[in-house]
Amino acid sequence: MTKTKNRSIAHAFHALLEVQYENEVGTGLGPTLEFYALVSQELQRADLDLWHGSENFKQKPTSFGGEIVKSQPPVVTDRSSDAAARLASSVRDALNLDEDRSPEPSELEKETLIPSPAPDATYVSWPCGLFPQAIGRNARSSHVSRVKAKFRFLGKFMAKAVMDSRMVDIPLSVTMYRWVVSEQGWLGLSDVRHVAPELWRSLCRLRRVADRARALAADTRHTPDQRSQMINGLELDGCPIEELGLDFILPGDGCTELRRGGRDLPVTAHNLHDYISLVTHWLLYEGVTKQMDAFKEGFESVFPLENLKIFYPEELEQVFCGTPSGGRDQRWDPRMLAECIRPDHGYNAESRAIRMLIDILSSYNREEQRLFLQFVTGSPRLPTGGFKALNPPLTVVRKSLESSLDPDEYLPSVMTCVNYLKLPDYSGAEVMRAKLRLAASEGQHSFHLS
Repeated sequence: MTKTKNRSIAHAFHALLEVQYENEVGTGLGPTLEFYALVSQELQRADLDLWHGSENFKQKPTSFGGEIVKSQPPVVTDRSSDAAARLASSVRDALNLDEDRSPEPSELEKETLIPSPAPDATYVSWPCGLFPQAIGRNARSSHVSRVKAKFRFLGKFMAKAVMDSRMVDIPLSVTMYRWVVSEQGWLGLSDVRHVAPELWRSLCRLRRVADRARALAADTRHTPDQRSQMINGLELDGCPIEELGLDFILPGDGCTELRRGGRDLPVTAHNLHDYISLVTHWLLYEGVTKQMDAFKEGFESVFPLENLKIFYPEELEQVFCGTPSGGRDQRWDPRMLAECIRPDHGYNAESRAIRMLIDILSSYNREEQRLFLQFVTGSPRLPTGGFKALNPPLTVVRKSLESSLDPDEYLPSVMTCVNYLKLPDYSGAEVMRAKLRLAASEGQHSFHLS
């Protein structure tokens, strides 16, 4: 469905923000929650280049977790076995060493403009959450300005949401939340796990080799030449470190040198520890400082960041996003649904339609749950506390139809402002399931079904 959205936002940040869309009948809480959900989704577009791994989603990744698989393995010497070559390729894949870069946007693009998505626009989605894409020293100033402007807007957007007790649907990494509460000075290799799990696993494997190299370098039982020779002989599963084809370039970036001359500096067992430390530093701190400073600046202009320090970083997702979405196969408990759904106006707890509805909802997977919540409440997430915290509670009433009309021919409708579902008395569960699916899919982001 196509429609025009009223994108104007009140300049008075301390006033309660309420959104109404042009040419639509809905007003109040439902459209406002939908506004937050829509903006949340747009900010996750891969073509905005805001988030770590954005290039992966634009390139339609083929490996697990969104890691880019290089089409060509690194060059290895003649004495390297096939197994070593495969290992080198797998390490480079996990380190995400793809140097292809997308062209810079036009210079004429306004800093704060979010361009219209392409017909096949994709969105960045990581199980571990979103974290800013690192920006290198040599990044164009126009690109840096645009990225900073969007993170400044993100800060204002999330601050306004928490001030008005609204939810956003932006699953941020716990590592980014550590930045939000000023814990960035304590970030280390373990935090890479919450940004790039595949990279973290590869760096941990390399660190074990680096620790062995340090131990050998400190072993005074051998001469310096012997120690150097023993360090040179260190391998990762039979492959010498030099033959992994690594250099001091930020993994996944292709152009950001971790140190001066890093492009021409190969990674060896002697400097492996420095490489791991620099990758961690640039990925988590140096490369994202500008973005996070802009985010904090935007947030502070609306709501004091100091007030968030009473929370642990792991708790902030619930503060901003409500109840976690859970895994793909996490179902709603039928008993909980029965306790939280309030039948009214034609239905009671024993009504056949209510029992069918509970059975259907308890079978929904994560995507179906999000569609249903978006349709009924205007937001794809539940508030902290789940269904029990919905205010007003989810009310299901019998949709009034003429006695001569067949309920199976009609879709359910909703009043998102009061979490009100008008459900026809369908002839069977499969009919109800199909109608709910159709209404939730086709009724997204529109208020005409009311």
